[in-house]
Amino acid sequence: MRQLLLILLKRPAGQLSTDDLNSLIAHAHRRIDQLNKELAEQRVREQQHIELALEKQKLEDKKALEAAVAKALEHHKSEIEIEQEKKVEEVREVMESEMRTQLRRQAAAHTDHLRDVLKIQEQELKVEFEQVRGRGLEEQVQFGSVLLLKP
Repeated sequence: MRQLLLILLKRPAGQLSTDDLNSLIAHAHRRIDQLNKELAEQRVREQQHIELALEKQKLEDKKALEAAVAKALEHHKSEIEIEQEKKVEEVREVMESEMRTQLRRQAAAHTDHLRDVLKIQEQELKVEFEQVRGRGLEEQVQFGSVLLLKP
């Protein structure tokens, strides 16, 4: 068909018959149809290429978003951990301070208790000493009386 077309196109315009012109028109229509089909196929390929590129871009965007979210979460987690460590340290300091205060109170109470116990023991010992001394004087008096009575 191409050869026929080339032959027809080489003829001068006035020498073409109606059949020749119809053949040229039919060939032009077939060529147009063929080009339209190729264009449609190219559009389909381009559409597929665009869809693949968009899908690839979506995946890259999703990965970038996930990475950004993971980084933000890690940063937030670090901030929370730092804040928690600060709070734990503050609570520890308060607890240690309260424990020191409580230990001082207990030590003071223990000292007061020991002072009271020692004072009571001192009083008991004084009473006991006075009783023993009183008995000793009585015994001495009785012994002295016995000696005086003996000639």
